[in-house]
Amino acid sequence: MLSASLAGLVALASPLAAQCTVAGLTGATCVQNRNITATVRRTVRVTITPTVTTLTSPTDADFNAGFSVSPGPAVQVRANRNWQVTVRSTSASWAGTLGARTNKPRADLLRGTSAAGPWTAISGTAAVFATGGPTNATVAPLFYRVNWFFALDRPGVYTISIQYTISST
Repeated sequence: MLSASLAGLVALASPLAAQCTVAGLTGATCVQNRNITATVRRTVRVTITPTVTTLTSPTDADFNAGFSVSPGPAVQVRANRNWQVTVRSTSASWAGTLGARTNKPRADLLRGTSAAGPWTAISGTAAVFATGGPTNATVAPLFYRVNWFFALDRPGVYTISIQYTISST
């Protein structure tokens, strides 16, 4: 008895199909309206190319100036909400190989949105470098400035890891 009653409740709880009946020889119309629902989720995407950025090797003039400037990667954002991209380094210093010094501080790497600056030192704390609203393809410009010192920066290969994070607001 319990199972028959439960089956009856389930049958009553299910939505009833709408019915439309047309009778007659001409001019009979039956209209039914339906709702269509779509849930759109927050979507943000960042594409950074290339995956490895090779900076320009410093020249004698760069050492005399104390720095060199190189274009960074292309940072492309697609989002259906406001967004921001942050940058930081999880390394306190550059890794040095082939004779390069191993204690070059990360603060010797600065970032900017123009080759002329202004410049902000890369730190261990995420710092916003680009923001925007909903977009199909915004490219956030990024340039790197590296401080070079004749007395400290020996020949070799210098490498530092950079972390980019995109978030929506």
